[in-house]
Amino acid sequence: IVAARAAPSYGATDAHGEQQQPAAEAARGSATCASVLCRSALCRQLGVQWRRLRALPVSFWLFSIVQALFVSVVFPLQSLGVSWVTELYHYTQDDAAQLILIVPLTAMVLSAPAGVVLDRF
Repeated sequence: IVAARAAPSYGATDAHGEQQQPAAEAARGSATCASVLCRSALCRQLGVQWRRLRALPVSFWLFSIVQALFVSVVFPLQSLGVSWVTELYHYTQDDAAQLILIVPLTAMVLSAPAGVVLDRF
C-alpha cells in the first residue's frame, strides 16, 4: 500500500495577500533548496530537491545532452536547409530536399541500434 504524501499546510495570509508558512516548514523548505534562485515559495511548495537531480546516472545526462544537441541541429536544418542548399550550392529544390532528408532518415535507422547500445551500457 502506497501512502500519499500530505500537502504542506500553510498559514494565514499577510497584509499583502501572500501566504505565510509555519517556521518548521519554512526551515525545511530552505534546507532542500540548493541555490539562492530556489529559495522562493514556489520552490518550497514543490519540494525541489537538487540532490535528487545530481543523483541521476551519468548515462541520463549524456543522453540528454546528445538529444539537445541533435534537436538544436536538426530542426533549423529542416526548416532552413532546402533554401540554404538551393541558394549556396545551386541545387534544385527537389535535390536539396532529398539531401536534407538524409539526416532524419539516418536518425530513424540508427535510433534502434543506439537504444540497444544505451541499454547495455
